Amino acid sequence: MQTRPTDDLKKPHESELFDRPIIVHLPAFDENSGGSIVLHMLVHRLRSLGLNAYGSPWIGKVKLQRRIEKRIVQLGLAMLGKPPKPVPGFLTHPSMDVPLASRPMFRSAIAVYPEVISGNPLKAAGVVRWLLNKPQFFREKVRFDEKELTFFYQQAFVEGIADIDPDNLLRVRWLRHDIYQNLGLAGRTGSCRLIRKGARTGLAEIPPDDQSILLDGMGHTQMAEVFNRTEVLFCHDPYTMYAYYAALCGCIPVVLPQPGLTAESWRATFELKRGVAYGMDELDWARATREELLQDMAVADAAETENVRQFALKLKHHFT
Repeated sequence: MQTRPTDDLKKPHESELFDRPIIVHLPAFDENSGGSIVLHMLVHRLRSLGLNAYGSPWIGKVKLQRRIEKRIVQLGLAMLGKPPKPVPGFLTHPSMDVPLASRPMFRSAIAVYPEVISGNPLKAAGVVRWLLNKPQFFREKVRFDEKELTFFYQQAFVEGIADIDPDNLLRVRWLRHDIYQNLGLAGRTGSCRLIRKGARTGLAEIPPDDQSILLDGMGHTQMAEVFNRTEVLFCHDPYTMYAYYAALCGCIPVVLPQPGLTAESWRATFELKRGVAYGMDELDWARATREELLQDMAVADAAETENVRQFALKLKHHFT
């Protein structure tokens, strides 16, 4: 996975950005899947800058994908070069601009694949690999190519991987301020607990006689209600947006320490530092810095547009 130096890059103007199609290979939208959310959001943010960005359905069964492509051809849309009609059962969020790519685009397009996809299934002209977690975390056998341009969502996801530009951070988020708000309810008490990817890192065990409300399986609205009436979130997943969602609701997130991972090492790779405790020893500090976390979140949201611009400019330098 090779990169080109980008030390000479300056702040780009929209007219200087990449003009080839950018096709993000993505699953159907799922508001409970962080990977699904950010892949759809990347298309949306790129299009908001005037770039030619599209989605391409990530469908596990090859036969189903071929049936869909055949249907597109039958409709004549591929021949006309128009975006196909929505794939039956393929969901996007109404607040996001995520049109689907047509087949003729693939010949000149740059495909963006998450780390769980092997190779270049869309047969695109160029490949970008976006590490939304550590390679092999979800799938042991994935195949990348040295000609790919690689970006990452968290610094922690590229630890120990050579030849990746440390500046190739690409992060877009969908902060649900419409759902996660501190309602100021009286009588906040008790705790809640979220396992999620902690099950893959050996942190799925719940203490005996634990009285925490288990959040796994709940939807966003239900989680927000729990965050508004509990004091502490015990978070088994060390890198999740739900820690921030809890803080938005006034619930203090406590990430359970992982074996072999110190607070300093975890915090060095975690996106926003304040307002989130790493272990119970930091609970008071997290409570005291919660307001600063909310300020940091606003600053980070404003910085994402520039982050996406830099991504597009790096594509231009690498693929032209």
